[in-house]
Amino acid sequence: MGITFQPGNRKIDIEPVIDNLPSAIMVVDRDRRVLLANRMAAVFAQKSKEAFWGLRGGEAFGCVNSGKSPGGCGSAPECEICAIRHAVTETFETRRGQIGVETEMEFVQTGAIAVRASTNFIESDDQGLVILSLEDMTE
Repeated sequence: MGITFQPGNRKIDIEPVIDNLPSAIMVVDRDRRVLLANRMAAVFAQKSKEAFWGLRGGEAFGCVNSGKSPGGCGSAPECEICAIRHAVTETFETRRGQIGVETEMEFVQTGAIAVRASTNFIESDDQGLVILSLEDMTE
């Protein structure tokens, strides 16, 4: 599935654009399910880009909390304080991005990592989507 946006009267496929960015990037729908992930997201999560499809962000990246509840990512008690979940939800609600949200996440494969997240709202084929960018801040 190609995700496009239309500046002016040109339609642009964003996959080649985000694939060449230096941060881990995902495009998620209102249910926070991944529609598209870039190469750096695949490196970050240690899986193929295609493996992200349809998963929620925490499931895709291997957040330790995503498997604690039958509802998956976003449904465990710990998810109530997840800064990334809040940034994505607020971006959908306000249609305004969040920049430089710093938090610590614990991943199954790598342990705790300090991350900086940014979001932005885009409209694609009459559907609101959020672009989520994650940067590893650990030194």
